[in-house]
Amino acid sequence: MSSSRNLQARFGPGAVPAAFVAVIVALMATLLAFSQARAAPASGEPTSPVRWSIGLGYLRYQRPYIGKDYWNRMIPLFNVNERHFYVHGLNFGWHAWRHGNQSLDIIARPDAMHYNASENPALDGMTTKLATVMAGLAWRWNFQQHLSLTTRALADLLRRNDGETLAVSLLSPWRTGAWFFRPSVSLEWQSSNYVDYYFGVTQAEAQPGRPAYTGKATLNENAGLTFGRELGRHVAAMAGAYWTHYGSGITESPIVGHTSTLSFLAGLYFHF
Repeated sequence: MSSSRNLQARFGPGAVPAAFVAVIVALMATLLAFSQARAAPASGEPTSPVRWSIGLGYLRYQRPYIGKDYWNRMIPLFNVNERHFYVHGLNFGWHAWRHGNQSLDIIARPDAMHYNASENPALDGMTTKLATVMAGLAWRWNFQQHLSLTTRALADLLRRNDGETLAVSLLSPWRTGAWFFRPSVSLEWQSSNYVDYYFGVTQAEAQPGRPAYTGKATLNENAGLTFGRELGRHVAAMAGAYWTHYGSGITESPIVGHTSTLSFLAGLYFHF
């Protein structure tokens, strides 16, 4: 209940940029017209030839900070597809409601944005900021055989940044023979609390060349491509590249050195 009250308080009139709302409305109208014009049969949620798999991946995650901006880690990978819940990578979801080619899910997903000031000399004097888990609701509409629209409203589950995000994304999963592809594009709005936690500079942290900065809500653009190949009955390899272009609420921060970032993931799955 407290998370709901926080969302209502923070998303008051004018809280979400008008451009973001306009993009969502325009996108929805375009998709409706497109789906009616094409009248192609809509598939259900993208299916997988297996219901359970586990794997290991190598993540090279780029952050927009000055100085040391890459974070390299081996991470576990999961793929679970059941009637009422799923796990894709490290993203968890439960189908609260499903009807035809639409679903409303309760989801939780890790947010890896963070920095350790002791490991980055360029951020000396800053307070270390922690990664978190974002949780909330996601609505998916599979309106074409190879095209789906997803909107997400998430809040900080661990109360580290105490912020919220809204996102709308298009995903186009394809499979041809042993190969599979998942290109995607999205827009993501991040609240002022979220931006200020990761990119703000307090008066105590300010130094010559690093003025105090209070983060403000921003709109980021994202694009990604995940692809892979089945290597046999029980093994699959995958790789992905993910690009983000940051809004002015982030790029105006004195601890930010990049307007866009590019991250990579590669891994192997074992199917049960």
